[in-house]
Amino acid sequence: CFTNNIKLWDRVFINLIPDVSSFWKILIEELKQYFTIKLNKSNNFLYIDTSGSHDDYMKNLGNKKNKYLRYIQNKFERDIGKIELIHYDNELVQHLDEFLKIYSRRKKILNQINPFDKTKELKQFKKDVFQRYEKKGWVKLLILRSNDKNIAYCYYYYFNKIIYYSMPTFIDAFKKYSPGSIL
Repeated sequence: CFTNNIKLWDRVFINLIPDVSSFWKILIEELKQYFTIKLNKSNNFLYIDTSGSHDDYMKNLGNKKNKYLRYIQNKFERDIGKIELIHYDNELVQHLDEFLKIYSRRKKILNQINPFDKTKELKQFKKDVFQRYEKKGWVKLLILRSNDKNIAYCYYYYFNKIIYYSMPTFIDAFKKYSPGSIL
C-alpha cells in the first residue's frame, strides 16, 4: 500500500507467509537495511510498517543494483560483444515463434512445465492479446541482442506507468552473464 504521497511508503501487507515461518526473519533483516520496521501479529498474519522515505530506499537500492548491472554488462561486452536493447511496440507476434523456441528450451533445461505445451490454445491467446493491446501501448517486447544474435526476450505489459515484467527468457548458453538482469 502507498499513502497518497507516492514518495512515502505506507505498509506492506504480506498475508501469504504464516507468522510462524522462519522466512519472516530473513525478510525483516533485509528490510531493516532501508526502513524502520514495525511488526504487528494481529489477525494471525504479520504486516510490516515501512513508513519512511521512498527516495532514500530507491537511492540505496539503485546504487547496489547499478553497480551490479555495470559489472555484468562489462563482463558480457568484454566476452560476447556490444549489447543492443531492441524495443518493439508493435508487430510483437512476428517474434513469438523464435521466443517460444528459446522459452521452451529453457523450461526443458530447468525441468519446468511449459504452459505452451500444456495448453495448446495459449499461443493463440497470446497472439490475440498482443495484437489487441499493442495498439493501446499496453504490451511491448524487449530483446537483448549482441553480434546480430537475439539472446534474451521479455514480453511485458505496461499500464498506468507500471511495467509488469512477463514471459522473460534467454538462451541458456549465456546464463553466466545474467542476460535477464541486463534486459
